[in-house]
Formats: sequence, structure tokens, C-alpha cells
Amino acid sequence: MNPAKTSATVAFAFGAMALLACTPSSDPKTPDGKNVDVSHIGEPPPVTNQEAPDLDFLVDMAGRSGRQALKCDAPEIKGPRETATVDVTFEPTGWSGEVVVHKPHDGTPMGECIKRAFEKVSATNFKGSPVVITQTIDFAKKDVPKGTPPGGMAAPSKSAPDESATEDKPEEKPGKKPAEKKPEPKKGGGGYF
Repeated sequence: MNPAKTSATVAFAFGAMALLACTPSSDPKTPDGKNVDVSHIGEPPPVTNQEAPDLDFLVDMAGRSGRQALKCDAPEIKGPRETATVDVTFEPTGWSGEVVVHKPHDGTPMGECIKRAFEKVSATNFKGSPVVITQTIDFAKKDVPKGTPPGGMAAPSKSAPDESATEDKPEEKPGKKPAEKKPEPKKGGGGYF
């Protein structure tokens, strides 16, 4: 009997047993003993059609594409190195559609590179008309300022206070700090332990 062949066979057998020991013998169960539904694992989340476009998110996606377009400033790519202006149309399907690169970059290799950075960008889908976001790319400063949604105003920040909510608040006295609210303890176990 060949000792090398025997040890290889034994190692294979132990490996197979270890794999069997690590696999679940049945469906996963919750602490109360019921089976867990795992049918959704590995599938994309369900698509929900929003009533209105999420302008903050679309501006973010245009900014990400703009930062990607900064890579077009490579020496081997011919074209002007001035600030570029791009109009990217986000379709209700949740994808970027038409991309317009303005002069002096349109029709140049650099303009084509910039355009590719804005093509096939995935965003959230929505109901209604397409939304055009104007994004600038400043190659001299290596900067991508916040894009401009329709209407010419930057999308409001989610962290910005709502002005209408502050109108009804009583005026605070100088020198006094408002009472701080204590955080509430978390409810529920949050896990299996």
C-alpha cells in the first residue's frame, strides 16, 4: 500500500466530512423554531416607482459621474482643459439617457471621454418626465461642484432645516441653551442573543 496515496485519501475523507458538518442540515430557523424565508437572497431588491424624482440622489449621481470624468484629464487624451459643462438626462426608468457635452469640449476626444462617464448611470426610477441635471467639471481645480437640477437651483440639502418648521418655534433667550433630549433606549433584542 502506498503511504502517500493513503494519506491523500484520508485527507480527502476528512475534508468531505468537514464540509458536510458545516452545511445546514435543514432550513435555517428563527429563535421560535419557525423556518426563515431565504428565497430573496441573491436577488435584487424590488423596484419601487417613486412619485417624484429624488433630486438629491440624481445630483449625487451626476457628481459621481463628474468625478469619474476628472480622469479624462490624462495627457494622452486631446482636448481643452477648461471647465466642462454637461447636461445629463435621467429617465423615469432609473437610467441616464441623453448626455450633452457643451463647447469647447463637444466633438473632441476629451468631450467623448467626459460623455462616457455620464452614460449608463443607474439611479432610482420615478414617475413623470425626464430630469436634466447640469454638472460642471473644473479640470484646473480638479473640482466637481454640486450639479444643478431643473429650475437652476441646487437641490436642497436633506440636513438643512425646514424654514416653515422654524416659524412656529418660540424665540430662544440669549445665553440659554435649549434643553437636550436624552436618547431613548433601543427596544427589542436586535439579535438572537
